Amino acid sequence: MQKSSKTPSRGQWGSSFGFIMAAGGSAVGLGNIWRFPYITGQNGGGAFVFVYLVCVLLIGLPLLLNEIALGRKSGKNPVGAIKETGGNRFWQSSGVLCVVVCFAVLSYYSVIAGWTIGYIFTELINIPVDFEVFIQTPLYVVPLCIVFILLTISVVLGGISGGIEKAAKFLMPILFLIILLIAARAVTLPGASKGIEYYLSPDFSKINGKVILSALGQAFFSLSVGWGLMITFGSYLPKGNNIIKSSLWIAGMDSTVALMGGLMIFPALFALLPGVSPDEGPALVFNVLPRVFDQIEPFGNIIGGLFFLLLLVAALTSSISMLEVPVAYFIDERKWSRKKQPGHWVLLLCF
Repeated sequence: MQKSSKTPSRGQWGSSFGFIMAAGGSAVGLGNIWRFPYITGQNGGGAFVFVYLVCVLLIGLPLLLNEIALGRKSGKNPVGAIKETGGNRFWQSSGVLCVVVCFAVLSYYSVIAGWTIGYIFTELINIPVDFEVFIQTPLYVVPLCIVFILLTISVVLGGISGGIEKAAKFLMPILFLIILLIAARAVTLPGASKGIEYYLSPDFSKINGKVILSALGQAFFSLSVGWGLMITFGSYLPKGNNIIKSSLWIAGMDSTVALMGGLMIFPALFALLPGVSPDEGPALVFNVLPRVFDQIEPFGNIIGGLFFLLLLVAALTSSISMLEVPVAYFIDERKWSRKKQPGHWVLLLCF
């Protein structure tokens, strides 16, 4: 019998459902709820949504399937997976790039996630916030970023089945419940039909090269393909897992959340702030939506708090996977221990 190449201390998913929740959580992040709506607004509404779904189906899903398969076959991190399947040093460098990119994205991702923590409280206690002042105040931004990073580390320290899988099984149902509650309220507002029409009725004349490239980039970003996340998560899969079925579930969850994210925002925006353009850009969620929530009766502040809690949960499920990529690399290639050497975590944070 051929000896398994898996490192015993790496861990393994406890169930297919746990893997789907964790990988779906990796895909479902700020890219779906924060980035997708403003990119949609900047690229023609329904036309962009149509091109995005085509990109997910024809390009994103096959790449997702291949990355999970590569991870399961090798049982390694992105660098080890390429090495295990015969890649030379040149190709292994792409695996190293995946590890570095995860660090880089996590660094700015944690800052934005920190904003969501602050906005949960400002919405609940109904304190007006100037977004530009808020993000330029280190006294607010730095502590909130640190809190989010510590949350991420605490989950990853728990391991695969005991940390990441357990957190995903708890967080993902909460995420879907909050999305359904807010979307249901948004689409039933008087005047919401204009926002729904803008969002879901494509004007194909608006499709151009810029829209296609933006949709393709969004598909890559939201599905977490191309930067080692799904290779790493696939490496913890048992050999008998049906990766085609799992990939379909993950892509379906990701696209559903992205579409629901738009239904939370555009109907409410057109109904309550008709003079505001939907192409506000990255500040749309943090600068415009609080004004929208202020006008929802009753309990607008609670809905606002739930929305930013949703953002926090989505960010956390994705940041966990981003941190797991370098952690898996150091466990596989450097033989580090996940739990027994906390000094390693300090090094990871300082990287």
